[in-house]
Amino acid sequence: MLKLTDLAARADFDIGSLHISPARRLIEGPGGSIRVEPIVMKVFMVLLEAGGRVVTRDELFGIAWGCVVVGDDSLNRAIGQVRRIAGEAAPGLIEIETIPRTGYRLTLTWLAGELPTIAVLPFANSGGNPDQQYFVEGMVDEIISALTRVRALLVISYESSAALNGKGTDAKQAAAQVGVRYILNGSVRRNGSHIRVSTKLVDTRHSVQIWSESFDYELKDIFELQDRIALEVAAAIEPSVHDAEVRRVAREPVDNLGAYDLYLRAAPLRATCRKAEVMEALDLLERALELDPNFGPALAQSAGCHSQVFENGWNGNGQWHRRQGLALAERALRHAGEDAAVLAQVANAVMDLDGNVAQAIALTGRAIAINPGCARAWFVSGLAHLLDDDPDVAVQHLQTAARLDPISAMNDVIRAHIGVGLFLKRDWEGALSAICATSHRTIRIHLTLAAIYGYLSMPQESQKEIALFRARSPLSVEDMIEAGIPQAASRMLLLEGIRLGRASRPSGPCLKNRGRRAASLQPYRSGSASPQSRELP
Repeated sequence: MLKLTDLAARADFDIGSLHISPARRLIEGPGGSIRVEPIVMKVFMVLLEAGGRVVTRDELFGIAWGCVVVGDDSLNRAIGQVRRIAGEAAPGLIEIETIPRTGYRLTLTWLAGELPTIAVLPFANSGGNPDQQYFVEGMVDEIISALTRVRALLVISYESSAALNGKGTDAKQAAAQVGVRYILNGSVRRNGSHIRVSTKLVDTRHSVQIWSESFDYELKDIFELQDRIALEVAAAIEPSVHDAEVRRVAREPVDNLGAYDLYLRAAPLRATCRKAEVMEALDLLERALELDPNFGPALAQSAGCHSQVFENGWNGNGQWHRRQGLALAERALRHAGEDAAVLAQVANAVMDLDGNVAQAIALTGRAIAINPGCARAWFVSGLAHLLDDDPDVAVQHLQTAARLDPISAMNDVIRAHIGVGLFLKRDWEGALSAICATSHRTIRIHLTLAAIYGYLSMPQESQKEIALFRARSPLSVEDMIEAGIPQAASRMLLLEGIRLGRASRPSGPCLKNRGRRAASLQPYRSGSASPQSRELP
């Protein structure tokens, strides 16, 4: 039997716009605050905690009323009260289905679109050893990856969380900055092979700590530790998370932690997208794969390094790097085909190395199905749809990526490519505004800007972008477009805009808007080149 003392011990929690306080027997929502009878709250909690499972009438009688004998009318009245109260407090949020001759099932309609949001702040390096900082950062990254495998959570990306490092931001400020309700923070102390991780989960809307725990593990159990933290955080945030969804957090452990350390050290080097650092990362990843040849994240990251070398022409043997990258991508899929981050990295690599846009779209679609909160999967999917001349879907996916990754350096790249999508939609003004609001510039972004200025009858600005392109690319404009843009319609759109920009006098379809646009939009003058290797128009 569920006792009143059990209700009193339950912490407050939220379901979408509904705030539930079992101890106070209070349900609050947009429709108002409603005090609930004890037996009605008991029935509501039993149905809610079933996680979408059908609860039989006998179960409800036994758990809610215990040994007290009551008739069907009492249960029917309680169910009716739950329906009424939920409908008044938050219309459309909760549905209670009657299963004839069996019982009832509660479903949450908000799960399709309004998920609880959480950000994991950078953990403190309690040991104070700067040589261990990479390990602490990698630990947080892995916890975020594990949490994003829970479909009932919307998790802000590691890049945006890391952008708050060293800013002294408290939980409430951090939540407001990245647009979440729940904040997980903590510390890591590593002493030889022993790790202590202390964590706490804060509901910033009510400024209360709703969960905390410390974990002591030997280093060989690192993935079990990450999984345990993720499971407990998920359970604390949303009691109705279904067991099948929680199990999605589980992942295959990597037995060789030497390989894991090497993988962690390589990650920030590859992210610089500079030749020396990428080559160093490639060396570290090769060593990691010697120790653990089936380590999926290292395989995918190594494929990405080879694609960067191939794309940028950093080595005279580009075809060798292409073959190596494709082989590593295939191995990554074989050994970690259910890891969304691996799928996203492989998708990007096959686009760079093989021009296989269809495969990239399929891989990112699979990644999003596995981890709807994986920002990189949405981003790479957006890139793939840009190359496929599908700007409507591309912009939608890029906007989702920007929401999941709101403040890191990657957000600048994402927003620039939203501008590319608007260009493909023939929204010249929107495209110019979006791109000029960022500092992301690659050779293909310069070509896109040149075409936009051409359509807006701004030839001087168009020619400046062409000059910036030529300073960075050994290829001609026409050769670059032919080699890098697979869809003929996209190639024609770029070439026509650039042709208009070469005109000595203002011309083109937007001539009548030139004066207004010149006053309201300032062309990009001297932005820095982005560190990202994926150079899409």
